[in-house]
Amino acid sequence: MKTIFKLLIASVFFASCGEADTAVYDGTSDSQTLLSFSNAVYTLPVLVNATGELEVTLNSSTVSNVDRVFNISVISEESSADPATYSVPSTVTIPANSNKGVLVVHGMDVGLEDPKVLTISFATNADGQVFDANKAIINVTQVCPVDRDSLLGTYAAVETPGPYNYTVIAEAGDAPNELVFRNIWDVDPNSRTSVFVSEDPNNTVITFPPYLDNFLYVNATYGNAYVDVRDAALDPSSVDACTNVITLNFRVTVAAGSFDASKVVLTKQ
Repeated sequence: MKTIFKLLIASVFFASCGEADTAVYDGTSDSQTLLSFSNAVYTLPVLVNATGELEVTLNSSTVSNVDRVFNISVISEESSADPATYSVPSTVTIPANSNKGVLVVHGMDVGLEDPKVLTISFATNADGQVFDANKAIINVTQVCPVDRDSLLGTYAAVETPGPYNYTVIAEAGDAPNELVFRNIWDVDPNSRTSVFVSEDPNNTVITFPPYLDNFLYVNATYGNAYVDVRDAALDPSSVDACTNVITLNFRVTVAAGSFDASKVVLTKQ
C-alpha cells in the first residue's frame, strides 16, 4: 500500500528548547535592563470541570539588590477567553539578586469547550528599562485526564499521506501506562506497536520506545520494518482524552532508510 520510499543518506536532527534563554540587551549593560517573557506563546491546560495553572516567567537582563515589581494586565481586545475562565495576578515580582520573576495564571473550566486566547502584557516606566516583547499569548484549553485503560478498544484510523482508512485495536501493554496498537499502517492485523501515555494525567503527549523495540512487520523488499520517531521534524504524538482521539506521527524505518512520515489519527468507536 505504501509506494513512496526515501533513503536516509544523512540526517541531522535539531531539538528546540521549550523556554527561551534570558534576553540580554546589546548596549550599556550597567545602565539598561532588557525585560521579556520567557516565551511568546504558552498553553494553559484546564481539566474538565476543574482547574489548571500555568507559570509564566518574566526575564531581566540584570539583577538588583531590591525587589522589582511590574504591573501585569490583560489585553482584552486581543483576548477571546471569557474572564470567568482565568485569573491573572496584577503584578509580578523579580526578587532581589535574581533575574527572573514568576507569575501564576489560573484557569477555570467555566463553559470552556473550545480553546480560547488570553493575551497579557507587563508595563515598565522606570528609566533604563526596555523590552523586546512585552506581550505573551496564552492558549486556554480544556483537557480531560488521560487514563490508559479508558483508551482501550477499537479505533477507526485515517492515515496520511493517502488517505488510508482501516481499523486498529488498542490493548493494554505490560507497563501500566503502555498502549499496544494492532494493525498500525494496515500491514498486519497482528502487528504490535507500543506507545506510552504520560503518568501525569494532565500531560497529553504520547511517547514511543526506541525504534528497534517497536518492530512493525517484515517488508517483502527491505526486511524488518520498525516504527521510528527519531526525526525531530515530526510533530509530537498526542491524545485528546475528551474526544478519545489519538494522533500518532512517525516514520517506518528499514535497514535501507525510512518511508515518508506518516500521520495516523485514531478515533475511538
